Amino acid sequence: MAEVFDGEVDETWKGMPAGLGRVPLRQIGKQGWNVLAEDLPFPLLVLKESALANNLSVMAGFCAHHRVDLAPHGKTTMAPQLFARQLEAGCWGITAGSVEQLQVLRRVGVPRVILANQAVGRANLAALADYVDDPEIEVLVFVDSVAEAQDLARAVLESGATGSLGVLAEVGYVGGRTGARSIEDLVAVAAAVEASAGRLRLVGVAGFEGLLPVERMSSTAGDAPGEDRVEMYIASIGAGLAALRDRLPEDYIVTAGGSAAFDAVIAGLRNQVADPARLILRSGCYITHDHGMYSETSPLQAGNSAAADQFGALQPALEVWTYVQSVPEPGLAILTCGRRDVPFDYGLPVPLRHLTRSGDEHDVEGWTITNVNDQHAYMGLGTGGTPAVGDRVVLGISHPCTAFDKWRLIPVVDDSYDVIDAIRTFF
Repeated sequence: MAEVFDGEVDETWKGMPAGLGRVPLRQIGKQGWNVLAEDLPFPLLVLKESALANNLSVMAGFCAHHRVDLAPHGKTTMAPQLFARQLEAGCWGITAGSVEQLQVLRRVGVPRVILANQAVGRANLAALADYVDDPEIEVLVFVDSVAEAQDLARAVLESGATGSLGVLAEVGYVGGRTGARSIEDLVAVAAAVEASAGRLRLVGVAGFEGLLPVERMSSTAGDAPGEDRVEMYIASIGAGLAALRDRLPEDYIVTAGGSAAFDAVIAGLRNQVADPARLILRSGCYITHDHGMYSETSPLQAGNSAAADQFGALQPALEVWTYVQSVPEPGLAILTCGRRDVPFDYGLPVPLRHLTRSGDEHDVEGWTITNVNDQHAYMGLGTGGTPAVGDRVVLGISHPCTAFDKWRLIPVVDDSYDVIDAIRTFF
């Protein structure tokens, strides 16, 4: 972590003020900047410390109560400083989505990593094999085919490693992403692992339900489109576990869990996983939550389920501060942010606040982001008031994964919007 904090930033980093010399990352919180005072240029993505701390605590309490472990997806933030806080909050490890991400996790000292993806290609396989005998890190990787198991085993053999690589047999579903589509395919994967002459070892079963539709808004709770399909898929992970149970060690792992249906994972699998085995969630977006897709789907969003009342509600921690740069026609304002700055894959940003140049705050009722270009956002004003050029508009985002990847540096602010730290990302 020292190399992260000792790294320097300057005015060429998006969000940093003109004229800034080379400043160590650890000194950013000592510059006396305030977002409300416009000490930093907009657009600007900020991370609210109070919401971040709340979310870490809420998820830790939820997991402890249900006796599940958490290895959150590192791809959400790719921020070693946040990985450290997640591990300090009790996370079992961190999940990677690619070998490149795995290399970052290794470099910053994460002790356990699940590579929730298939590793293919000579360079990726060689890199993965290099982890087998590393005493500083334990790596587990998904496998869903005989061919992949054979390639992994060959890579471990060619590397000269003396140990074995832990693999998780992945269960998929028809029309989905990766994962074995039948019990027969899953058993064939397990057999290929057993035929690897000790270069691979089967440690558990994995899946990912996060791409299946889930709607939890209070108006549709209990009658959500796709809800049965999520439960059916989770049941198939349990069936895969049952089929492979005699091939697994006593301390096997079952892992699943995106950020929208992790309660369904627990309901469907918790009773099938007895000590010393582990049920490990991989939910990553909880750390910042959002104002869009996860506010509608997370079981820890207020109003979505009883869990939020019992354990506390997640809070949106990311905001994008932007200016009104043009009001070219009635009912339309153009903002100074776009696809380079805000996510747009699972919903457009949501106007939260409007501040005039003098600092007066007005409501944003009726305002809606209707489209984004590379550097511009179109804001329909509806029947709401009309902002002036130079006014500030604060936006909430939908889908944290594609917010973090647009920023190398994200200021951390307190509730007064004083900049108290900064988070560096490694995408």
